[in-house]
Amino acid sequence: MAQCQTNVRDIDDNMSNPSSAVKVEKQGWRLGVDGCKAGWFYIASSGSDVRFGIVSYAAQLLEIFDDIVEIIIDIPIGLHDIGAQARGCDLLARKALKPRGSTVFPAPVRPCLYAKTYREACDISERLTGKKLSQQAFHIFGKIRDVDELLQQRPELRGIVREAHPELGFCMLNSNLPLLTKKKTAEGLEERLKLIEMHLSAAREIYNNALAKFPRKVLARDDILDAMMCLCIAQAYPDRRRALPELHTADAFSIKMAMHFFTPS
Repeated sequence: MAQCQTNVRDIDDNMSNPSSAVKVEKQGWRLGVDGCKAGWFYIASSGSDVRFGIVSYAAQLLEIFDDIVEIIIDIPIGLHDIGAQARGCDLLARKALKPRGSTVFPAPVRPCLYAKTYREACDISERLTGKKLSQQAFHIFGKIRDVDELLQQRPELRGIVREAHPELGFCMLNSNLPLLTKKKTAEGLEERLKLIEMHLSAAREIYNNALAKFPRKVLARDDILDAMMCLCIAQAYPDRRRALPELHTADAFSIKMAMHFFTPS
């Protein structure tokens, strides 16, 4: 699937309640993006114009939208090349999400991304870090590599494309309390959708439209919620935005390693 895009009806309140922390300051496209089986699922907002769709590669988002202010995406950004040290943002996110810290998996070192098999990736990781990798991490190496190579090749995008972890975002919307429900269950989906609706009034409409547009073999229900969480962050006022760590560290390519989120109050 190369590109597939759907327009949502114009929304007069800019997808947000008047008292919400999610309000656009600078005009232009703001995107929330999450990986899905077909590539990347995105929800884009500019003023009252809201669109969602799927692209195969992250770079295709830049072909669809001309004036992009920010892309918040659920994928590790900024990687170590060697060493057993974890990224600071991963450590802090796990601490914030206890007892659900395991939802933040350790980001791989960059050379692992080019392994052709899981066994080869584990061998590289063990040689460079002393640790093996999870199957879960290996299965998204293609997506990590997709974004990593884009930011290496186009340095001007490093201030536009930023990382988020949706569960950290939901935690912050839930009075800094991690959600104990699992996001793939009916209860977990509804709990997260209700949290998003408090800051994105069109959330349920977008959710239902995306479910109707794409089959589950292409797009999972929780992919839609995670992309909406990322959009909430992209739309938040700067004074409500936060990141872990506050003082960002960078990798060997000067790509910053930080997880972004917003606090409603």
